[in-house]
Amino acid sequence: MNATPSVWLCKFGATFAVTLAICCIVPRMFDNIPIFPLINSERIHVRILNHYFQSPTPTIALAGSSLTERLKESYFERRDIRNVGLGGGSPLTGLTVLAETTRKRPPIIAIETNIMLRGVDRELVREFHDVDQPIAAFAPLRSLLAFHQMRLDGPAPAFDAKRCEDVFRTPPSPSLIGINDTASVTAAFDNPALDDQVQSDVATLKALVARLETEGIKVYLYTLPTLAALERTRYVKTTRSALADAFDGARWLHLDYPAAEMRWDDSIHFNDRSAIILACALERALNSRSGN
Repeated sequence: MNATPSVWLCKFGATFAVTLAICCIVPRMFDNIPIFPLINSERIHVRILNHYFQSPTPTIALAGSSLTERLKESYFERRDIRNVGLGGGSPLTGLTVLAETTRKRPPIIAIETNIMLRGVDRELVREFHDVDQPIAAFAPLRSLLAFHQMRLDGPAPAFDAKRCEDVFRTPPSPSLIGINDTASVTAAFDNPALDDQVQSDVATLKALVARLETEGIKVYLYTLPTLAALERTRYVKTTRSALADAFDGARWLHLDYPAAEMRWDDSIHFNDRSAIILACALERALNSRSGN
């Protein structure tokens, strides 16, 4: 006996309802479904934050500037560290984005304190204010395409303790940074006009740290090495003094690395070998605090 149109309509409606329910429930039950970018843009900061919000919620998030960005996630042995280092940006921007998340909130945040000059990029924070909510519905075709792209990209090479030791055994290259190469940065860092911005950024950092700790998140601070020629500049001294006044020593991570072997590609950014060494040092410091 052939089904009547009303029966087929009921079956179609039931199938549609079940499918819609599954598509709405799946993204709320699983944290690691790949999808296309949440915000479509070629801006590097957007790509970094898209990566963060599209990945499983990490145990540790790093908030930093281009210095932290150099510590690539593939340099860490742990797979539960996400890097929110924004090249050309401020650690405060990434930290503010993390502070305003709800679903993708890491239990531990480590904050780089080298760059206390740029305030918070409020426009970028607004763009990502709501993207950590579960997507409205599971999009199977988009996720399949994202899976395919992940396969094309291949897994990122992961470092382990042995590979870090191999890097340590490789002698550092000669330093190619001379006095003339640092002259313009030194002059900029000796500008007294930076003092007010430093104090403002440190005050913002202190408020964000207090907020995060009140909400149950462990917060640590770390400083990455500075080229010797810049150590005596007004900016570096003012920043370190302001940070010492704002935070006690218990919150700071001690990075153990061979300072004499650090090398820089320019006056600010260290080379790949140094970045790997520093990533290993930061990971050891984080492990010692988290009990791993």
